[in-house]
Amino acid sequence: MTTPVIATNSFPFMNLASQRQEGDKTLSENSVYLRGAKQLLQSSGGSLGKEWLSQLDDIGANLDQKQFWQELIQYGLRLKAAGHADKAEQLFQWVQLQTPYKDATDKAAKEIKNPGWDQVLRDTVFSIGPNDLVDLAIFHAANRFGNVAKIAGLKFFRKRNLTSFPFVLAARSVGVWSEGSMIWGLSTLYQNARKGFKEPVDSYALFKSAMAVQFMMRGIRVFGVVAYETTPRLARAMGMVQPNGVLTRGGNFLVKTATHGASMAGMLTVLNATREYGLIPHQPGGSRQEFVRDIFSYIKYAVASNGFSRLFGKRYHTSTENEFREILRLESQMKSETYLKKIGFKVAARQPDGLARFDQKSPVLEGLLPKLNLVEKSGAVVDWAHNILVQMTQFQVARPGFDGTKVFRLLEKGGPNAANTYCSRFGLKIHLNENGGFDISETGVENLAQPR
Repeated sequence: MTTPVIATNSFPFMNLASQRQEGDKTLSENSVYLRGAKQLLQSSGGSLGKEWLSQLDDIGANLDQKQFWQELIQYGLRLKAAGHADKAEQLFQWVQLQTPYKDATDKAAKEIKNPGWDQVLRDTVFSIGPNDLVDLAIFHAANRFGNVAKIAGLKFFRKRNLTSFPFVLAARSVGVWSEGSMIWGLSTLYQNARKGFKEPVDSYALFKSAMAVQFMMRGIRVFGVVAYETTPRLARAMGMVQPNGVLTRGGNFLVKTATHGASMAGMLTVLNATREYGLIPHQPGGSRQEFVRDIFSYIKYAVASNGFSRLFGKRYHTSTENEFREILRLESQMKSETYLKKIGFKVAARQPDGLARFDQKSPVLEGLLPKLNLVEKSGAVVDWAHNILVQMTQFQVARPGFDGTKVFRLLEKGGPNAANTYCSRFGLKIHLNENGGFDISETGVENLAQPR
């Protein structure tokens, strides 16, 4: 970010040479400059603690000119390292206008406007404090609130037999909106509380910041979901699979790393766009500081969403993990149920846990059973549909990338061999059951074409 240079007549104390000519001869030149620097920092917006202003008085007015300006430069660098980059930049612009020692300030001014990556990282690390713990708490509370809202949305649609993918997306949107709204609301409340609720409320600015947070959350979720859905295939293609079909530790690490990397890319992309379109202002300190702070913000969000719950005990952590598993289970059930309805089954009732029970046979399945030499027993197909729904859900949750509906499509088009070839990639096989139908499982493999 480029900050415009402050003109010498922007404030009445900027032209100190004329001020000395107008009668302030009792002060040394250094004292006049110190007074001007203090007035600048007090009048340029925001507030500095008394300890920072008192540090200016500690700079010796009796130093020779070159040493004096070097001490003032060091003071500006300390300001920046403490998180007051905007104040430090204003101070250096003023110093460049006042000092006769241009060479002494050029390097420091360049460091302020465009610091090296090492300096940016040090500034970020040393600026970590209580406010970051508050951010972690806000992110964690909002993430749990969003998960609860998403679960409620999924159950709401499933109860009304609205299980197709657009309704899954709608439930996800409810969760993301809820999470984003809570992040924005709590963050805004905290920032205003820190300022004592003294600043006037700008409703338009609040609206823009709320929209920016919502866009940011969608960037995180959309990019993250795409990576989570596609990376398991890459891990399997690279051979990161155990004999039982479950991903190895390396495979799971690849999936998690890719998901977080994509989520962070989504956040950075959206934040940059919202700044360019004026929804939120650029952060002080330049593009490098802004980039590193954004990455640090995502790290805080990732920690709050995944590991922060461990600080509150095993029981609490387990409850947060169960929310994530419940979301996966519900989405998988709705996907599998949609396919079973597509091939002809109809939902007759639901169990107390919401799982579907079917009341009639499927024309598609009736045509498929003879081809597979399976024997249909009275009432068995309907019970089988419920059981296969449970199995598809179980393995889709346990084995990312597995698609139970694809097993049916392969059975219909390519027969048992094609279906089993697909299942074998995930350590699964199709086998006959006692009711004349078939199951998907890890063991108990039989010849699917063999009549019972």
